[in-house]
Amino acid sequence: MPVTVNWDNEEKTIIRYDIIEPWTWDEMWVALEKDDELIDSIDHIVHLLFNGEAIKVFPGNPIGHLRMFASKTRQPLGLIVIVGPNVWIHTIVSLFSKLLPRRAKGMEGILSARTVEEGRALIEAHRKKADTTP
Repeated sequence: MPVTVNWDNEEKTIIRYDIIEPWTWDEMWVALEKDDELIDSIDHIVHLLFNGEAIKVFPGNPIGHLRMFASKTRQPLGLIVIVGPNVWIHTIVSLFSKLLPRRAKGMEGILSARTVEEGRALIEAHRKKADTTP
């Protein structure tokens, strides 16, 4: 399966999407339904980690799909971190961050990272900062 969704840690605070080519938006929407099931099973904020290290391009035009995703984002939601080594991924994050704030006010932010480990570190740093903020 080109798009899989699972817990990334035992604490169930990060949901990781692993995306490999070739993939389709239909497969992403099926994965989002599983994401909802995972979120429904817990009662705390969850961060999303999209592992796109193996993605070179997005299929078709991603803008419409990103808008739809932004309108369906569950709340409250922590960070969304999109991982990918290429400029295209980081351009998508920039576009997505412009679309998302208007629709998902409960979301804590969207960031990009070059590796899954860097993405996890961003989430951990964010969590620690949130724990110390009065």
